[in-house]
Amino acid sequence: MRGESQRLSAHLKAAYAEIERLRIVYSHAIEQLEVYALSNLSPQSAAQWYEMYLRVVDLGVQIRRGEIRHRTTQRFKYPCMHKTGTKGAVHSGLSIDDGNGIFQLIENGNLVKESWLEKWFGKMDILDRDVIGLLDKRVTRCLEDFRRQRSVFYDRLETTGKDPHEKMVVFGAPGAASLILAKVTRTCFGPKNCSCKEDAAPWEDFCLKSGDPHVQKLSSPEVAGTAVTAQVNDVGIMDIKRQMGFEELSREEKREDTAALARDAAELARRRIPRRQNSAVAGGQSAPPSARSIYQKKCEENGSKPKRHLTVMLAVKKGSHYLNLSDIGFHSADDLQILVDIFSTTGLPPVKELDMSNGFFNAEAFQMLCQLLRVTPLRQSIERLSLRSIAVPARADFATLMQILTSEPSSSFNSLPALGNLKTLDLSFNTLSFEGGAQLQPLLSSLQRLEDLSLESCFPEPVLSFESSIDRKATEESVRGALAGVSNRLERLNFGLNYAAIESRWLDALFAPGNTFQKLDLYGMSSSSTESSGTPEPMGVDWQAGEAWDLQQVETLKSSSSCVVYSEKLLGALCAELQSGFAQLKHLDIEVNIGSGHGSGNQMDKKVGDAIMRIADYGVLRSCRIGCYTRSVISDAVPSASHASRDIVGCCRFKDEKDDSGGRDYLWWSSSTKFQFVLSSNANNSRTHIRISRRD
Repeated sequence: MRGESQRLSAHLKAAYAEIERLRIVYSHAIEQLEVYALSNLSPQSAAQWYEMYLRVVDLGVQIRRGEIRHRTTQRFKYPCMHKTGTKGAVHSGLSIDDGNGIFQLIENGNLVKESWLEKWFGKMDILDRDVIGLLDKRVTRCLEDFRRQRSVFYDRLETTGKDPHEKMVVFGAPGAASLILAKVTRTCFGPKNCSCKEDAAPWEDFCLKSGDPHVQKLSSPEVAGTAVTAQVNDVGIMDIKRQMGFEELSREEKREDTAALARDAAELARRRIPRRQNSAVAGGQSAPPSARSIYQKKCEENGSKPKRHLTVMLAVKKGSHYLNLSDIGFHSADDLQILVDIFSTTGLPPVKELDMSNGFFNAEAFQMLCQLLRVTPLRQSIERLSLRSIAVPARADFATLMQILTSEPSSSFNSLPALGNLKTLDLSFNTLSFEGGAQLQPLLSSLQRLEDLSLESCFPEPVLSFESSIDRKATEESVRGALAGVSNRLERLNFGLNYAAIESRWLDALFAPGNTFQKLDLYGMSSSSTESSGTPEPMGVDWQAGEAWDLQQVETLKSSSSCVVYSEKLLGALCAELQSGFAQLKHLDIEVNIGSGHGSGNQMDKKVGDAIMRIADYGVLRSCRIGCYTRSVISDAVPSASHASRDIVGCCRFKDEKDDSGGRDYLWWSSSTKFQFVLSSNANNSRTHIRISRRD
């Protein structure tokens, strides 16, 4: 009994390992199918796509039933544990059905504890339903998408049969030299009759192109000679059975047949409309379809009720579509599929905005989001895109989204047009410290018209146990390059709530000479704990060696940092810019760390005082707030930040008042300007705010 239990347990673990290995291969192969389900394929390319589809289906069959249909060097030592599938097929014994058969034997023989059985059964159930099941649905949807594609090289595609006897026929246009241009059926049913190479992986180098230049005209003698001649008896036996009512249609085929009948009925009704009713349409052309009408038609075809939020969202405003899905929460793959189908239609008003903020995506919905971002008309027109704080199935999935958004010749997505009109991009509250950091620079380089970028809370403080120093350095280099590349193109940037190590020089890249920023938000910036103290920072590089920060074009600046180094450099740059006479600053909101009040803290007090004097002389600011932070509590009645007031007390009248909270307010105003300054300290003298306002 114990030996039987160990044997079945080993068999089950081997099945889990094989299913997981094939899952990765299966997912990658499906991605290739999705990428190359293109329009305007030649008949030969369409046949190649369907051959690859059959090969991917064979992968799914191997995962589900363990059937081996192609030559392989693998040697399978485990027996088949089920009676499903094709009779006489070669089995691996390492499939989902094999696992379920093992569970039945273990349960009937009481070979293991019930808790152990429930644990492993739950794991297999998740694989069956939530992992492989979703991949199977993607394969089915991929075939549906491929059949919907149109091509100038053929009239239509038809698929018939069931596994393992599926068949696809490519039909030419009526009146063409050949009615049937290509026909594809499965040729490999087992390792013995398989003509493939051993362990072949054809999806690795699979590639198709729309409108292949080498494709000849369909009327040419060579193509006509090789094409299959149309015969009356070419109709499949399955079609004859269905026509006579002897064969049951699958669920997908029923839906497709119902949709075809609805389209035919709509076309017939349109033709019956008297000609005089269409006289209002200019030039005899029918009015272009709208997104709402397409959606309603799809609902009628599917027998479903239109959803109110989709109907409202598809309304046209000022000649364009503004798709706001930020309040949906958990996204449905079916709803996203509808959007893909609608906006793949040419002739619709352009999509100017797509907001997917705060969305939750399971694996199936995430794939539909990827498809939506690949839609060509949408990519060519979109101006504002928000992916703020979205939840994706895996950490690397957000990097996949960034890769889809990127248009570069070396990318596997090189068939996608660039986001040439995108002006606003929001990636906030998505962690980019890992794969996303490396993808940031090529993404931003491809967005040549980008004006407004938000990367708020994208780079949290690194956790040593999850990220090596080499990976962290690589991320720092990549992000610095990305920031330097956009500093002379962007008008607005939100980079707040990020961790920026001093040696990363990210802020040096932002404030590089010649930057074009008009609005900068650097609120809540942090660095290491040692960098924010009053003691000298252990830096690998000297921050003073970098070039001075350039604030000349900045009109609105919001910044706060716990790092003394950043605070000191910002105050120095601010004073220099205000003194130069070329500053454009109108709104200033900064909080600085002035240290402990001793040593370097005294220098920071002086810099704060210098900044206040420059602001008073500048006299153009419309709003200003300066917050000062200290690390130690001062026992004197006067807070440490009030040292700044002593630098200007000679030219200002000064008033000392105690407020109800135990803190102190210091009020003074310059006799030569219309500004008054209020220093407010809290009760423990560790925080001081300086408010500057007009005295009109």
